[in-house]
Amino acid sequence: FVFTKIPLTTEAATKIEELQNQIQTRNNDIKKLEAEIALYEKELSTTKKEAGSLKATIDRLNTTKKKLETDIKITQDRIDALNLNIQKLGITIQEKNQTITSNKASLAEALRVMNENEDQSLVGTMLSYRSLGEIWREIDRLETLQGDIRNKIMSLQRDQIALAEAKGEAESSQQKLKVTQSTLSDQKTLVTQNQEEKNQLLSLTKSKQSSYELLLADRKEKKRVFEEDVQKAEAALKEALDPKSVPT
Repeated sequence: FVFTKIPLTTEAATKIEELQNQIQTRNNDIKKLEAEIALYEKELSTTKKEAGSLKATIDRLNTTKKKLETDIKITQDRIDALNLNIQKLGITIQEKNQTITSNKASLAEALRVMNENEDQSLVGTMLSYRSLGEIWREIDRLETLQGDIRNKIMSLQRDQIALAEAKGEAESSQQKLKVTQSTLSDQKTLVTQNQEEKNQLLSLTKSKQSSYELLLADRKEKKRVFEEDVQKAEAALKEALDPKSVPT
């Protein structure tokens, strides 16, 4: 068999050239889109990792914040307990002071009575009592009373000193706890600020992620449309080159 090449008309040649140009243009567009798609997929992957890292950091900061809040609450409870103890010690010291004042008054009265007895003449003193034994018993009673009162005052003074020291230690501990609480509060403030900054950054990252997802979806859709255009142009080109190849 001998095949004879049928010359193309000018119109057919022009159409074929247009289709070939169209296919070439679309293929170039598709390559550009594939490059953009690869870039956006890479950026999207990086952004997702950043978002995951930020989320983990925020979770850690939140855990730290909750721990600091618990520590602040515990410290405040300790401060309140020390404050109650300080108030109690203050009241006890005040009561001791009142008791000491009362005992000092009793001692002064006992001394006054003894001084009065010493100022009286021997005859007058003897006449005021029934017997000499009664006089000595009264003297012994007053001396014993003085000794008891002095001992009680000394004991109260020792208690007062111990209570004052305990109160001072409690106040010192309370002050230290207040400093600790202030430090914890400052740490909580810093953590909160850091957390807010990370949340803002996470929000921006998620927004960027959404933008990349939209761009990626747009480029994939354009690629799909261009690929359909290429398929249609190739089919048209095939028909133009060989009309008999197209089923009727």
